[in-house]
Amino acid sequence: MVQQPDHADLSGQIADTWRDPYFHSSPHCNDTIRAVYAHDDSWIPADQTPFWNDVQGEPFTFIQYPSALKTVLYTNGINTLEQENPYSALLVSLHYSSFMNKQVEAENSFLRHEEARQHRLKHELGIRNEEQQALLYYQFDFLQFCDNLSLYLCLNKPGTSKEEEHPFFREGFKNSEHFAFTSHQKIHAVWPSPNRVVVRPFPFTNSFEILLKTKEVSQDLIRSKGLIPAYSQTAFTAFPVQIAGE
Repeated sequence: MVQQPDHADLSGQIADTWRDPYFHSSPHCNDTIRAVYAHDDSWIPADQTPFWNDVQGEPFTFIQYPSALKTVLYTNGINTLEQENPYSALLVSLHYSSFMNKQVEAENSFLRHEEARQHRLKHELGIRNEEQQALLYYQFDFLQFCDNLSLYLCLNKPGTSKEEEHPFFREGFKNSEHFAFTSHQKIHAVWPSPNRVVVRPFPFTNSFEILLKTKEVSQDLIRSKGLIPAYSQTAFTAFPVQIAGE
């Protein structure tokens, strides 16, 4: 089990090593990196007390989590971030909105609320012309790439083959072809050995190492104690993974 804020911290470490000089010289660069680090702070209260999905026979994942609860978490998280950094909050609002389903009532209500927030924040931040809009959506793609590479590490087993990867990533990272400095190629990852992930084309300044922080919670302990006590009694473990080019 991986806590969402720990996953987001990995996303932030990925953001810190991004090599594109356009990004580092652009307005709101630091606000964007802050958004990457903070994008799952919404989950902090929920991740302290995970709860059980009776249908699946396992703890709820962020994908299965009930929409009515998840959208409340998201709204509260964006509200909090907006008090600190409105530009970061705008990026996180766009991020959450990108995977909502209009056919689900709670998610459609969330979308309407966030579209109004996005319109207001763009006006307050002076984002009006095409160049400013293009920068915002480049930084949005950047946030999503950092999120997806971190999710790649969290959702796959170390050393997994391409055929066994989570389906999110088998065809490369969504929208990663938007980055001009990688010649508009879609970025792919492979995990050839437990402690090394290869990313190509390589979008970072150099190879770097992250620590993947997890809890391996015993199913026997869950059965005897319940999920929340079992989770709280289990210590975190961390193992190193190198992110490298060819």
